[in-house]
Amino acid sequence: LFLATPDSLAKDAIVAAAEEWLVDAALLEISYASDLISPSSTLLSKGVSADSQLTVSLLRWIKKEILTDTSIREKIGKLIEKGSFGPDRVLSLDTPTFADDAGCVDFRKELIPEGVFSICFANPSPSVTSTAPYFLSDSSVTNIDLLGLQSITSVGNKFLSGSRSLKAVDLSCLRNVSSIGDSFLTGCSLIQSVDLGAFEKVTCVNHYFLSECSCLETISNISGLRNAKSIGRSFLGYSSITSIDLSVFTQLESISDAFLYTCKRLENIDVGAFTKVTRIDDHFLSFCFSLKTISNISGLVNVESIGAPFLFACKCLTPIDASVQGYECLSKELKGALERKFKK
Repeated sequence: LFLATPDSLAKDAIVAAAEEWLVDAALLEISYASDLISPSSTLLSKGVSADSQLTVSLLRWIKKEILTDTSIREKIGKLIEKGSFGPDRVLSLDTPTFADDAGCVDFRKELIPEGVFSICFANPSPSVTSTAPYFLSDSSVTNIDLLGLQSITSVGNKFLSGSRSLKAVDLSCLRNVSSIGDSFLTGCSLIQSVDLGAFEKVTCVNHYFLSECSCLETISNISGLRNAKSIGRSFLGYSSITSIDLSVFTQLESISDAFLYTCKRLENIDVGAFTKVTRIDDHFLSFCFSLKTISNISGLVNVESIGAPFLFACKCLTPIDASVQGYECLSKELKGALERKFKK
């Protein structure tokens, strides 16, 4: 635990409290925030007192030792409520405190005090290099500041996934990220727009990227994914986008199943940039009920295999104005798909 100053709380009192909570006092590592926290600390500059470091340490202790003990977590939660937040109840966290020796930040929803919906990860540090799986997954946060994560290069699986109260997230500070795990922001059903400009170092877009974001209408700076060579399952599936600029995917080689699956408001698409794509898996653009046109289908000239069904249940799609003759590896499956689609 961090004590704000050597005389702020007696060590004996902390040990006594630990014994009362049936916690082995030997688990406690007590030091003083005044010795460890610089006066120029981001936390202090935000008006959070040194005493608030007690909160950070308690949270860290919960994470490492007693996360599964509900009664202890509730008692510590009461301590957390005492003077740990600004007037708008933003929980400001010293990011390196939650990183392990390898620089991986692990912060779960169980660590959020009751009644807190805004979190700021402060104090960016080069020592912080990644986020662990389930980072704030299924949490109730409505606002989050990721500034303290600006040095990370890897994002673990289920980053903020299932955060159904999250209305927006600024990803611009994640410019060093080169690897993103599965289910990135999956199921964030209130997010309406997202800017992907920071992800220029990403070469593989993994499964369920921004899938099930039912209110998502706008994708800004999708050019940030220009270096992607593969796209995983259910890319932007179940979103509310009406259009998407695919011209940036000139390096793309493979597309996993359910690409833009059930994007019911998507009206037009241009696949002219897909000249390096050799494989398209099942359910490409399936259930895009409003899809009317597919432009530059000749961009699929190097595709060797297409999964079935292809363009399934695209009710508004008109016959593609392009010949597939000569596409030796492609024509049979593509024609078959279209025949099934347009058969009266």
